[in-house]
Amino acid sequence: MKRLSYIFASLLLLAGCNERLDVAQGLQVPDGEMPVDLALDGPMAGPGTRSYVNGTETAISTIKMLCFDTEGSYITARDGQVTATDATHGSLKGTVPANTARVHFLANFAGLDLSSFGVGSMERSMMKSVQLSSGITDDVRFWGYHKEDSNTAMAVYLKSRSTLVLLRDRAKVTVINQDADISALQWTISNGLNRGFVAAASSSDNSHPYDNSYVNGTILSEYRSSGTYTLSDTESIWTGPGTANPQFLFENANSTDPVKIIVKATYGTGTSAKVRYHTILLQDADKRQYRIFRNQSFVLTIKDLPSKDQSDAVGSDTFAEAVSTTNYSNNPFAQVAREVNEINNEQFRLTVERTAKFYYSGTTGSVEFTYTGHDGGDVSGLSGSDFDVSWEPKSDTDERPDVSPVTTAPTVTYNSGTGKGLITFPLNTINSTLKFGTLQVVAPSGLTRYVNIYSISAFSFATVPALTDNETKRPVDGIDRETYKLTFALPDDLPPDRYPVTVRMYSNTLVPFSDAGPTAPHGSFDITVGYTTTLDATDQSNQWNYNANKWDSWYEFVINKPSADNSYTVYLNEFVAELFPEQVMSTVGLYFEIEGFGGRRPLSLAAPQPTRHEVTFPASGISISNHTGQGSSQGITVVFANSAKSGNDIELGYNSGYNGNTRHNGTITVSTNSESHPVVEIELTYVSGYLGGTVTPSTGSFTKGTTTGTWTGNTSSDVRLTMGRTTSNAYARISSIKVTYLGY
Repeated sequence: MKRLSYIFASLLLLAGCNERLDVAQGLQVPDGEMPVDLALDGPMAGPGTRSYVNGTETAISTIKMLCFDTEGSYITARDGQVTATDATHGSLKGTVPANTARVHFLANFAGLDLSSFGVGSMERSMMKSVQLSSGITDDVRFWGYHKEDSNTAMAVYLKSRSTLVLLRDRAKVTVINQDADISALQWTISNGLNRGFVAAASSSDNSHPYDNSYVNGTILSEYRSSGTYTLSDTESIWTGPGTANPQFLFENANSTDPVKIIVKATYGTGTSAKVRYHTILLQDADKRQYRIFRNQSFVLTIKDLPSKDQSDAVGSDTFAEAVSTTNYSNNPFAQVAREVNEINNEQFRLTVERTAKFYYSGTTGSVEFTYTGHDGGDVSGLSGSDFDVSWEPKSDTDERPDVSPVTTAPTVTYNSGTGKGLITFPLNTINSTLKFGTLQVVAPSGLTRYVNIYSISAFSFATVPALTDNETKRPVDGIDRETYKLTFALPDDLPPDRYPVTVRMYSNTLVPFSDAGPTAPHGSFDITVGYTTTLDATDQSNQWNYNANKWDSWYEFVINKPSADNSYTVYLNEFVAELFPEQVMSTVGLYFEIEGFGGRRPLSLAAPQPTRHEVTFPASGISISNHTGQGSSQGITVVFANSAKSGNDIELGYNSGYNGNTRHNGTITVSTNSESHPVVEIELTYVSGYLGGTVTPSTGSFTKGTTTGTWTGNTSSDVRLTMGRTTSNAYARISSIKVTYLGY
């Protein structure tokens, strides 16, 4: 039980002894508040881009957290602290009131005025207000949402370092020219809505008005139809092939008065140049309008506009005519990138759970999808046989493996009542060879999504994970801690779909603190502290993983994209041996784990052992006054005290002139001022003929010899030796005290 108590105490001390693991570090969380510590997924760095009309999409720099209780009543708003870790990831820290159960995260919302909302305002009406909407001249804003059924559950989520996905409040449109006949091309957008909500409402149910599962592809939207706008020719912002500056659109049903892309194409050069304006709709291959959702990315690829010889027959003479025409240049069409997991048109919407799946074991694979109707689209009566699901032939330019993970066609089931579908397929034998195939999912309306399927028994490390002694020390809370480093390298050919890679470490003897160097205060990554009820460790024979199956603490960090050489180093310091010297560890170690890399690996090595140090206090070196005395050296303090009462005896200082005739009770107390210097031995040297009396230690044990008496033990606490007389004149007279302690 003593051993377990030390492990438990060490885990409790983590947050206090290491700044990287303290969720509230620097936040000074007051009473009635709970800390926020979340990872962010959104544009965190890089140059801003022009928005439609004149707003900008800039890196996320500010976040305001709008807090509501379990019933959806407004509590207050809090500003969060945003830190970027790379171009698309960062962290959010702050505090919110302890009764918070729903939070809207609003990013880059400069000048937000919430003074008109009082405590108790309802979530749905508040989030649909004009104050919480955006216009075409406003900068692009980002929104995230999380809801729990209780403030207790919300407290757990907010400090979990979970990833909060921040969604652009508009869709992004990019135009790419691949038509060699066009010497210059400009473009702009017409007929978009002039305002949109920052938050995406998903239902009319006031108790659950927002959907926080966007990453599963189930978010819906409402639309504000407050008019349209038309841009002038001079507001075009895109020039030349190879340049792809995006423009943006608010969410839009895009049906009766569709969004139009106006392209100004110049054929030829010089005096023979000819200009035509082409009007292109955001539509699929079957000429059905895409419904515009926030955060979507539309890529309009100009592959073959009418050539200069045909240009008078197709297109418009002026920009104004292009805006009003119904003569569309229908050959080009918008393409939604494959990495987007959902697609829609005017009537239907198709979503796949993920665009890439990895299998490391098993004989069967599956992909969930959702297919629903919008604006009159009817899915009733549909079944799995109405969906065309097949394995896409591998293209010549695809550098991924030729070996397929499957040999037979997939099967499809679909429930038209729920809109949910399931695709299943048998897997070839999974072994060390990476197998790859692309599943093509085509809905009855022609909407198409793709899912990359991989199988392999385990990826191989380019450099196998290793734990080594860094042979340096790191001061933490005044204690010099031994540092170690964990090194490994991922393979160069790891599929891009496998990123981000989550690295997990389990240990009760080491704390990770940096990836930038052993003396750096922190690295470029954030360590997450998580909790798990069991580790299921089988080998528990060594000290470092003693009772590993009962650990409840682990650490992880995320590699979002490959580094230059795919090599990584994590620095760690030991804490158990220094904070709890009674349980000096002969080994330190950790369990290392990355999904798909061969399971959990135990890594350990011998821990540096403390050395013995001695300090001697001669009686003449102890200053005695009024029957008390004290001496200090090398962080060790010895205090002598007589009780000044008749009875049992102690006499210290025979050589210092203190030799009274009256003998008294007394104590010797030995202290260390550092937890890293435990006392292990105290030797008393007696004056010849004065070896009598008794010695009772407060801890450890005491043994008398012929000229000395020795206490032995192991403690960072005070050692108190109480001394007394057994018979008349059978007392002790001490000439020196030698203290032995351990040091690192």
